[in-house]
Amino acid sequence: MSLVKCKICGRQEGQSEWFKSAQLIDKCGICKEEDEAASKLKHERELEKIEKSFATRKDEVTHKKNAEIEIIDCRGEKAEAVAKVNAEVELEKVKLLRESDERRCKIVQDMIQSGQVDDNLNKTVQSLLAPLTIQFRVTPVDSSLGAPDQVVSSTSLNEQETKSDDEPNIGDENIDD
Repeated sequence: MSLVKCKICGRQEGQSEWFKSAQLIDKCGICKEEDEAASKLKHERELEKIEKSFATRKDEVTHKKNAEIEIIDCRGEKAEAVAKVNAEVELEKVKLLRESDERRCKIVQDMIQSGQVDDNLNKTVQSLLAPLTIQFRVTPVDSSLGAPDQVVSSTSLNEQETKSDDEPNIGDENIDD
């Protein structure tokens, strides 16, 4: 019996059978082992690449999550800092408004005490200042505003004006009762 020749490496191996017309085989035993080892090595490399890419992606995802957490923390800290600064600015605004109101009231008070303002102008000045101020001291020229040096708030001045408007006049009474 004759040996069979490998198509790939040309080695002769085994025996040919009488019904085979060609005396060639696709792969001999050594070529098959080499191909299996090469395919096994190829699959191992692919698995290593997949594992590396998975580990890399996992690291990237972890890094991204950590970065997002840091960003959120920074935003929170930034928001707290901004809120703190805004609160300080608002307090400073209120302080400056109070100081300016006190200065305006002092100027008006000095004008009223020095007699530079007559009765009608006094009411006008007080009504203009009342919505802007929280409290101010008034030395009233009009006895309806109260005793001298009385603390009058803007709401009490506005209430006094509305009360005088709400009082019924004589002759406005309803006769149908």
